[in-house]
Amino acid sequence: MNRFIVSILLLFVFLCSGVKTNAEDNLPTYAFVNGNWFNGKSFEKKDFFSVKGILTNSKPQKIDYVIDLKDNYVIPPYGEAHNHNLDQPRGIQNQIRMYLRDGVFYSKNQSHVPLQTNKIRDLVNKRSSVDVSYANGGLGASGGHIVEIYERFLRRGFFRNIAPNWQNKDLDTKAFFLINNEKDLLEKWELVLKDKPDFIKTFLEYSEEYEKRKDDPAFYGAKGIKPEILRQIVEKAHKANLRVSTHIETATDFRNAVLAGADEIAHMPGYKIPENADISKFQLTKEDAKLAAEKGTVVLTTTHLSNNLFRNNPKQLKVVKKNYIRNLKLLYENGVKIALGSDDYGTTSLSEALNLYEFKVFDNLSLLKYWCEETAKTIFPKRKIGHLKEGFEASFITLKGNPLEDFMNVRRINLRFKQGMPLNLKLTEEENFTNLIFTEGTKKAISIYEQKRKNNPYIYSFSERSFNRLGYQFIRERKIKDALEIFKLIVKEYPNSANAYDSLAEAYQLNGSKELAIRNYQISLKLNPENENARDKLKELRTK
Repeated sequence: MNRFIVSILLLFVFLCSGVKTNAEDNLPTYAFVNGNWFNGKSFEKKDFFSVKGILTNSKPQKIDYVIDLKDNYVIPPYGEAHNHNLDQPRGIQNQIRMYLRDGVFYSKNQSHVPLQTNKIRDLVNKRSSVDVSYANGGLGASGGHIVEIYERFLRRGFFRNIAPNWQNKDLDTKAFFLINNEKDLLEKWELVLKDKPDFIKTFLEYSEEYEKRKDDPAFYGAKGIKPEILRQIVEKAHKANLRVSTHIETATDFRNAVLAGADEIAHMPGYKIPENADISKFQLTKEDAKLAAEKGTVVLTTTHLSNNLFRNNPKQLKVVKKNYIRNLKLLYENGVKIALGSDDYGTTSLSEALNLYEFKVFDNLSLLKYWCEETAKTIFPKRKIGHLKEGFEASFITLKGNPLEDFMNVRRINLRFKQGMPLNLKLTEEENFTNLIFTEGTKKAISIYEQKRKNNPYIYSFSERSFNRLGYQFIRERKIKDALEIFKLIVKEYPNSANAYDSLAEAYQLNGSKELAIRNYQISLKLNPENENARDKLKELRTK
């Protein structure tokens, strides 16, 4: 029996033995051979070792396990610098799996309710899970974006389990902090620090119209703190050794956040440009980009969020995307630090990376470095992560193909290794099929699926719901032709499902295929005469 097979058998015995791995001294020593390691510019063939959870080029005297990487490409784990996942018990295990499945080891939660998040703290920030940096409640203004969000959550009963008697007035200091003036800041700062945030989240919203909006209820959900107050918050945060992330809406917000000394800009300007708005309000200047680069400000992209916000308005989405591309080019050309975050609940930065790839603003090398290096550093700036270097944490993922040649290889993860230990994560059939779609294309993936089903009818056991979820993921991302292929497959697999025909009809409608949409809504209604959605859609289509 060769040494590699023996090592893998010993590794399996170790993982199943229940040996505690919390103490660094208990971690086994690994040798990684035949790997192509990312050095920040290219891949080089070399051996690496993991000793007490740390990477080293020096061969240790004792090696517990040898792992043959079989010419895979080794990169640092991905990061997610702006999201609101991993914040409460509901669905937490599925979210942890989602992140690890996508190779995202680091996440930054940009505001949440501490009473909820405290219930899951013991499930994150450990070797077998995702490492998360938490802001706790954000600092905003009365009637602002954060207020509108949490008041809506309260109406929907999201906090019923932790505080069944909460009213709107209870949200201030528990879900967020209203900082309308210097007095509020002085009175509430100790409360802000009480739950030991990892960083501070702030909100600027249309700051060029601060005076106009601050007391006008017509701007509910679209007003932020005063720029002068933001500067004071940054000063206090930095004295407390905390970085500041600032939500922005417009180019003026971006400029004011940079001038105030914010460490991160938590959106691109214009991620939700209103229809008929003056587009110049959301356009950065070369001077803005140069100033951000000079100050070392990190810009978090969040472009994928717009696919969701404008899923029913493709015309406006084109406006938003055009503005994104323009602004991203300016940032890129001027050397601004860029980190990835989707800010889309239920997704990871994988969706953001693929969305940015479609923009064709960055070359593959730059996009990979933003995702693996810059994102990790802005989430955990004091840790040695984001690089595969001597003395850095032994955390990485291996890919079956070179992402610099084909960026879609970022999905082809073969091994996940975190802080000195391999992660035992087996993908489901659905997850493998989804990866196949993104690496081979929808039509080819479906062809492979159908051939495998023909050879073995039991090889895939996808539910209609699983297929439907995938189809609507494509709709959210405005990949209507891909959604059509998935929904056609659902109809083929579930010919008696009214919902399947309803979904296919919706995709045809979004594709502009009116007659095909009508035909499939009719079939759906025939299969389920109580389908009110199909009836309403047919009425809508026939009156156009």
